[in-house]
Amino acid sequence: MRIFTNAFSRFLAPKRIYLDYAAATPVREEVRRAMSLCDREVFANASAIHREGQKAKEALETARQSLHTELRDALLARLETERPAGFVLYDDAVTFSFNSLPAVAYGDNLATIKEQGVLRVPLFKENDLAKFLAEKSVPGYEGLPVRLSDYKALTFAYTSPTTTISDISAQSELSFSLTGNAEIVWQFNENELKADLLGVEKTAISQILGKYPAIESAEAVVRPFWKTTFPREMREITVTEKIE
Repeated sequence: MRIFTNAFSRFLAPKRIYLDYAAATPVREEVRRAMSLCDREVFANASAIHREGQKAKEALETARQSLHTELRDALLARLETERPAGFVLYDDAVTFSFNSLPAVAYGDNLATIKEQGVLRVPLFKENDLAKFLAEKSVPGYEGLPVRLSDYKALTFAYTSPTTTISDISAQSELSFSLTGNAEIVWQFNENELKADLLGVEKTAISQILGKYPAIESAEAVVRPFWKTTFPREMREITVTEKIE
């Protein structure tokens, strides 16, 4: 019975959890290893010109580049989720800049490296971009509403390769190219089309489509087959777009 009681007591022994992280935190093992290496090999003043100082400077720059990579990845992860609706952006249009912030000292032998990362990218309004491309590539385009079937089918590239590491917000204009094959689709108001079809004869569809130059041709299917007119409720009409 005593053995059972001891085992049961050990099983119920509470596990202590440290929660006072506002005061001090335990050191992660990878940080402990890095600091141990610095204490042994990278202890000199990074501003000094001797070999030990230059080694410390190199370690400092490596740490700074590591921070830049982490900042870049974190900003890119937010990019797509925070893109405004109705706008398109291209990954190759993204630019980054980094600023060193004042270090924070902890005692006599420890200081943190603080870096600020800024992501900038031009946003294109989908409809405006499609209209611009239609004006440049379609002879006789008359300014009707259009869209691109797939904006990602185009590849973005800055004319100057150094633009990706510059502050584009300070530039009055940007030079770039868009290459690839993307279909330009003429748009129409689906609800207006449905309203025009309500209760009319099936044979009148050709006449009605005359109001919609964006629609090249159409096929009307009415069920049951013996009905000759379109439904009288918009919710009963389905418009299916087919791009050829």
